[in-house]
Amino acid sequence: MSPQRLRAMFAGGGLATLAAVSVLALGGGSTPATAADRAAGDRAASLAAEAGPGAFGAGKQYVPGAAAERRAAEHAPAVPLPDGQAFDDINWNNGALSDAEIQGLLEFNAACRWWIADADRPSKDSAAVVAAIPGWPSMRGGDRHTVALAFTVGGDAKLAAAVLASCRAESKA
Repeated sequence: MSPQRLRAMFAGGGLATLAAVSVLALGGGSTPATAADRAAGDRAASLAAEAGPGAFGAGKQYVPGAAAERRAAEHAPAVPLPDGQAFDDINWNNGALSDAEIQGLLEFNAACRWWIADADRPSKDSAAVVAAIPGWPSMRGGDRHTVALAFTVGGDAKLAAAVLASCRAESKA
């Protein structure tokens, strides 16, 4: 995914764009383990409790590759993933990204993985993570917030289904 497409996705490019442009390759496996899921739920709640735009804010631009990947590695431990998954499948060589874009990419990537995990194998713990996603720093406003709310109780089922299909397609890419 090019940085330009990523920026369009996170700059409020519309729900259709957000659903169609999804995330980078998501990796496999979406069956969370209960103990790991509980720990992820704690991290999800902590992430949602962060004030403002999150740990990185708008931030400066990072060069592609190693610098962006190092910056992502600093934030990744705060973003919960289903058990056995990691952010090791993201290609950071697609252009310079800001701190906010790096955080947004990690959080949306993780959200997609949780939405898949919760759809495939719902549990109390995965539901708690999914419920916390709308409060994650990069998911708090605009279209991203609308998408995240679609997966909560009483959310827009049609939108959730479309985004889930897009997440699943990207996970197989």
